[in-house]
Amino acid sequence: MRFLHKEFDSIVRFIDAHSLNTFVLDTEGAKAPRKVGARFLLNYGIATQQYNGAAPTDYIVVTEAASVESKKALDAIREKETENRALSFILIGYNDGGVLSISSRYLPFHDEAQRADWWTIGK
Repeated sequence: MRFLHKEFDSIVRFIDAHSLNTFVLDTEGAKAPRKVGARFLLNYGIATQQYNGAAPTDYIVVTEAASVESKKALDAIREKETENRALSFILIGYNDGGVLSISSRYLPFHDEAQRADWWTIGK
């Protein structure tokens, strides 16, 4: 499931309410994941306003797991959409501003977002 978000507070509240871990990874999977707090998303979302059509260079994995492996965003997105984990999702900047959430299930914060099944990261 893919949704486009322009507001991020409900996602941050969801992450905090479920004590989820948040990691930043580069889209090429070349660097080690970096653990950040849920509020990192607020600045990440604001930064997407400056993309001006450019592709994002990093993405966020939110999960109950204590760690994540480095992988390309495309591979991570494919896996996330088919895995059977209720509290795990990906957030990636949209090149025209906003953040896309990718998950295998409908989550409460999707209520405030626009469906984005049309979006693709590439090949």
